[in-house]
Amino acid sequence: MDVRNSSSFSLSKFTIVTLLLGLFFGCASSLPVSKQFGNKGFDNAVSDLARHMVEQGGLQDKPVLISPHDFYDLNSKLSLPLAVLLREKMITEMKKLGVRVLLPGVDEDRFMIMQGTWVKQREDIIVNIKVMELKEHGPEAVAAASSSFTADQMDPTFLTPDRESWARYIVRKLESKARDQSRRSAHIRTFSVSGKTGSSAGFGGYLSEWLGTALVESRLFIPIDQSKELKKLPVSTIRTRGTRGIRPVATSLTADLLKADTEISGGAWIHRKDVEIRVSVSDRQGRQISAAMADVPIALFPENLIKEPIRFIEAELPKPSTGYHSSNLISKGGLHLDITTDRGEVHPFYHQGETIRFIIRLNRSAHLYLFDLDPKGKATLLYPVDSEGTLLRRKRPELKPGIPLILPEDGSSYDLIVAEPFGKDTVWAVASETELQFPPGLAGAWSHGETLIKRIRLQGLSSGWGYAESQVEILTGF
Repeated sequence: MDVRNSSSFSLSKFTIVTLLLGLFFGCASSLPVSKQFGNKGFDNAVSDLARHMVEQGGLQDKPVLISPHDFYDLNSKLSLPLAVLLREKMITEMKKLGVRVLLPGVDEDRFMIMQGTWVKQREDIIVNIKVMELKEHGPEAVAAASSSFTADQMDPTFLTPDRESWARYIVRKLESKARDQSRRSAHIRTFSVSGKTGSSAGFGGYLSEWLGTALVESRLFIPIDQSKELKKLPVSTIRTRGTRGIRPVATSLTADLLKADTEISGGAWIHRKDVEIRVSVSDRQGRQISAAMADVPIALFPENLIKEPIRFIEAELPKPSTGYHSSNLISKGGLHLDITTDRGEVHPFYHQGETIRFIIRLNRSAHLYLFDLDPKGKATLLYPVDSEGTLLRRKRPELKPGIPLILPEDGSSYDLIVAEPFGKDTVWAVASETELQFPPGLAGAWSHGETLIKRIRLQGLSSGWGYAESQVEILTGF
């Protein structure tokens, strides 16, 4: 069933459940008597918990949703690696006992949810499991049980927070805070990243993929595989879906092309000991429906991405008096620029011989320039160019607002076909309401990426005209 159509029955089956999951521990009057099991090994403890809940709740042949996000440490609130182990073992045991185990994203009219927490007390780990069902008067626990096992029986890594623990934590927060509990498809944007030690689009794409992996297990937000879905779209469809009227920007170009119900945006600020991460979910009208934040220890992320050289140098450059300004996105004077590819915006990958297609959209008429910055820092002008690859000098029309430009179809003098050397290129898009000045062939210092960026940005931010820029990283290989 189409994801967006599923929202019509999501409210009837599950709206109140998720909103009140965090409250059921205090609803003693609605809970069944929790069975207590003595201290034993982990496998035996989980087996006893499953058997008791199936018997107490009459769960045979009943659909029960089991997600790792619903298992977490009671003190830290993190879904530690133990959450995955507990969930896998519980799925195995429940299936043996005849329960219809469901995974997030399934199409069911009505189902129950399993939730579990644990807490370490001295040498023991105490596990509490409940199964919730939506009744006419609200959510109710139909089965509950507790057990424990000694902590030294557990590999310490299962109780140690890792990157995935924090991603699951953020997803659970987004689910619990969502004002509307219907299921929706979601497009995840490349995170914006800022910090003194690094400010790279590479880390922004990494964070998007990191959160996307956890979202696969979400019961509310279903991430879209942008590369897979966009590859299917013909140019005619891209033109239709990518068109927007002249109004404030609500969702990104990629989200519009995917027809995503929601868009997930993230920002990361690199500090000395942690990375401050903020995530927001918005609907197609740009209204926020959920948000979450976390301070994730910096040591959990790849050091090479944290310390990757800053591509867009901001020192000694004027800041726009109004508008948005970050490491990889600038909007001055109300001008907005959006760029994506026919493989999406988060680390799109192209094989040798394939043609790269760029899609760009502006919210106001402006002049557009597209530059390629290769891994060695060399800059090449991609648009607008003549057959010699130099800046097109003849008078050209400004791009129309809300109408996507598709390259190479709409004005590139050559096809953008992948060839050696392979690697990671940054494609930098710049829009200005007044023409920018630079050598037609990007000769001399202008051919150096960092110099080009400094000089172009200085022109754009110093003028009294609207100015905007954005970028996308392209990965190529055999």
